[in-house]
Amino acid sequence: MSSSNASFGEGNPLKGTARLIEGEESSRFQAWTPPGVLTPEAEEVQLQQEAVAEQSRQEAEAQQQQREVEEIATLEAIDALQPPTAEEIEQLQQQAWQEGFDQGKEEGTAAGAEEVRGQIAQIEEIVRALEQPLATIDDEVGEYVIALAVAVARQVIRRELHSDPD
Repeated sequence: MSSSNASFGEGNPLKGTARLIEGEESSRFQAWTPPGVLTPEAEEVQLQQEAVAEQSRQEAEAQQQQREVEEIATLEAIDALQPPTAEEIEQLQQQAWQEGFDQGKEEGTAAGAEEVRGQIAQIEEIVRALEQPLATIDDEVGEYVIALAVAVARQVIRRELHSDPD
């Protein structure tokens, strides 16, 4: 085995392909350690590597489960986006019509009430305007009635005095 090509014996398929690794070229390779023959430091490193590998596997599994949950949620959302049936469309139209009717009724009632309040205010103003002249007329009529009563009394007295002077 002094040459670069070592012989493994007759009939060996690797005959003539084996060579000796020397110097810097040996640093590219890691020494093989048979199983169960690890140093305590190597065992600790191996345990850490196994723990990291297990944690990575669990994280990958959790991510896969999360993707599956998201996919299911997406599929459920897609199923929920099915177009409405004719009955649902008719129900939505009826509901929209009723909501519009109710809203219009409320707005119409409010507008009507406001208009009625305005008309009541106008009527009250007209009544106040008519009350003022009536009060003045009442005062004037009262004065005329008194004057008429005095005039009638004078005429009655005058007539009595002319007819029967005693």
